[in-house]
Amino acid sequence: MAMMLGLVLLLRPAAARKGTSTRPRTAGSGLLRLLALGSCPAFLVLALTSKSFGAQRSAAAYLFAVVGVWVTLPWVIGWAASRISRRALRSPQHSGSPARLIAARTTAARPGTVVRLVAAMIIAIGVIGQTQIITSLLSARSGDQEQLNSTQGRTMALVQTSAPRLTDAFAAALPKGAHAIAIGTGNIRSDGSSASRVLQAPCSSLRALQLPCPALGQEANVQYGTLDKRLRVSGYQTFGETPATVGTGPVSAIISAAGLQAVVFTDIDKPMDIPAVKRAAHLHLSVKALTEPVAEDGAKSFAVGCQSRWIPFLGTIGTLILLTAMALAALSEFLQFAQTLAPLTVLTGRGRVFHTTALWCLGAPLLGAGAIGTFVHVVLVQPVTGGESGATLSWNLITAVLTATVLLTAAATAAGGSTAARRALTWRPRAD
Repeated sequence: MAMMLGLVLLLRPAAARKGTSTRPRTAGSGLLRLLALGSCPAFLVLALTSKSFGAQRSAAAYLFAVVGVWVTLPWVIGWAASRISRRALRSPQHSGSPARLIAARTTAARPGTVVRLVAAMIIAIGVIGQTQIITSLLSARSGDQEQLNSTQGRTMALVQTSAPRLTDAFAAALPKGAHAIAIGTGNIRSDGSSASRVLQAPCSSLRALQLPCPALGQEANVQYGTLDKRLRVSGYQTFGETPATVGTGPVSAIISAAGLQAVVFTDIDKPMDIPAVKRAAHLHLSVKALTEPVAEDGAKSFAVGCQSRWIPFLGTIGTLILLTAMALAALSEFLQFAQTLAPLTVLTGRGRVFHTTALWCLGAPLLGAGAIGTFVHVVLVQPVTGGESGATLSWNLITAVLTATVLLTAAATAAGGSTAARRALTWRPRAD
């Protein structure tokens, strides 16, 4: 933001000199302006190639490049508008239209005006686009929402605590119809494959999951394919598709040093009150007890994905503030410029010239900035999209941004043209 403010100050229009022509003079290309113009494609290339720098360095390089692109992009648009306007000046069609001629001469001479006009819109597109991408990344890495809402996500929870066993108070506080089974890890195989899964609980809980109930001191082996599908989800990354060893006994830690791990579940067609299980664990086991749906698999947190929804909400508020400030600033600057056009009402005999001038001075730059900014956003997110944990580009957001650009352009053009035309009616010539 500080870099953007500095760039805007550097691009402010120079003070008019006495004795010069009233025709706008073409602005020179200073060293810093050329630096900003050349930096934008360099930042874009850095963002697209940042993956090759390694995990931590690539993230820092990508963020640095993205900020650089959004800071320098307004000047690129201003430079492009200036070049296009110079070519338009040589077109007989534009030379025959007072409004287009005035807009083309002003834009060609003062590209900084275009930069200040489109800067807020470009920043707004960058803010809302990056918040969507960050939210998508956090959601992708916090668990599968569809899996969370599935049967195993709503009927079984994993409880981890340092307590050696589940207390009677905890069992009494569980939702009606809930059972608990301890889960542990057996000896790691000599060939280095996944450790075996050990299940232990009273017979009533074992039978609730269609598991055998061996006599005390004995064990039963159950193949992975015959386990309840919720158990196959729980701990898959640790155990893989290895068979399970089932024993009868209390719900206590299989390995004391590792603490207690247990699953609390209800029948597969009866959703469980998981918040109630969390409350029971905190009250009757430990305030540090971890309770999460088995769909999270112990390595992800849906809480992160849910909390990340605040990012686009707050980002949208910030974007609306930026767009409101942009609209007011653009309208104010155009009205100040439109005061010099008031005598044209006398020369042309109609006020339509103000609406046409507003279309070319306000509408065209805003519409172009919205389209270019959206395209640049789509290009910038390519390095972080795709893959299992990659972000997802929201085409609904792209459509919404383009629609908002069209509406904002139409509103700014209509307001600028109408206000300038009304002010022109009150203009009176004054003696020097």
